[in-house]
Amino acid sequence: MAALAPLPPLPPQFKSIQHHLRTAQEHDKRDPVVAYYCRLYAMQTGMKIDSKTPECRKFLSKLMDQLETLKKQLGDNEAITQEIVGSAHLENYALKMFLYADNEDRAGRFHK
Repeated sequence: MAALAPLPPLPPQFKSIQHHLRTAQEHDKRDPVVAYYCRLYAMQTGMKIDSKTPECRKFLSKLMDQLETLKKQLGDNEAITQEIVGSAHLENYALKMFLYADNEDRAGRFHK
């Protein structure tokens, strides 16, 4: 997968979406579908917060460019082209993560 163009500095108004963007970066190599949907959610939320100021418009524009690049790269993946398949993919991923954490907890292995 080709590298994505870097985003400009995060405007202060978008502090609430910073976690989703960080999660997307962490999943770029591990699970690109999860990374795509994290960025998509950040984009949708950012548009609701502020799409008027120049600083925010610039940031959202670059984020949209990243989403378009990812969509082209992952265009043959049904989880990207069909929302219902993408939703199921994210649900399965979340269940897998919860199951892992639950098994670690039950085994008494506590870590980050």
